[in-house]
Amino acid sequence: MPINRLKLAIDGRNGPKTMGAISDFQTKVCKFRKADSRVDPGGRTWMALNNDASAALWAQASSMAPDMPSRPVQDSVPVDVPRSTGLDLINDGAAMAEFFPHLKQREGVITHFYCDNKDLVTIGIGSLVDMDGTLSQRDNFGRSQCRELLNTWRVKFLESDGSIASEESVFSDWKRVRDGKVGARASANIARLRISKSSAEALARKQIAYFAKGMCRKYPYARQLHTWIQMALIDTRWNPAKRNPWGTTSLVNKMWKLLDPDRPTFDPIGAHALFVEGWKGRGTPAYQVRVAWRNERFLEGAMRMIA
Repeated sequence: MPINRLKLAIDGRNGPKTMGAISDFQTKVCKFRKADSRVDPGGRTWMALNNDASAALWAQASSMAPDMPSRPVQDSVPVDVPRSTGLDLINDGAAMAEFFPHLKQREGVITHFYCDNKDLVTIGIGSLVDMDGTLSQRDNFGRSQCRELLNTWRVKFLESDGSIASEESVFSDWKRVRDGKVGARASANIARLRISKSSAEALARKQIAYFAKGMCRKYPYARQLHTWIQMALIDTRWNPAKRNPWGTTSLVNKMWKLLDPDRPTFDPIGAHALFVEGWKGRGTPAYQVRVAWRNERFLEGAMRMIA
């Protein structure tokens, strides 16, 4: 189909012109190497057609305004969102203005140790400081995590009288909550120590940077990914539902190969399809709401990388 595209009459038929329009859309917007004129439910073309960013990309490839009605892309994601590196994500104002409130909403801001839904000790904005294992293994890991909170993350725990708690006192509080096996509300009556909300937020920001560095260390080209893709991946690492987004499963490996801009197989839309597949149906219905948020951000970033 030439660049000056013709509007199609809506007749409910999948004729040659419709097939040509789908093929053109796949080539210009989805960046297919070989268009197939198919729109499979849940597939790459389907997802792109239902994404607001596609309207702007379609318009750029045509001298006509796009036929699909859509709100301006600016209403959903600012056009000038920078493609920052993973190491700079924490300093990306536009990205953090979206990401940090999301984390606080999904995790809460809890200023004491508590047990998550798997009875693992957590603190702040969903910062896990525990592990699956035997009681002895958890004790050893918990002690090391308490030491790290104090010495590496510089978190201050306060006693009830306002004095700064010692490492031994922090670990004792950790064990007290671990043995109590209760959630955030009930653990407020078990945990004796507190941290400030600002400390909880600072800890979360440091962990975002930590996860970003880990991602870029394993996949150096992650620095070239759009900020919104990085956000989706780091949020998944925060709460992975037993599937590490930079782990070693076949699906995850395939996804990262498609995200490598130096490979001839570079295909961020295809990577998005694998990302959706990888976490589809995992966790609770509430967790799937969070998965949907990630899927949208990943796709927004992918569309901008191929624009």
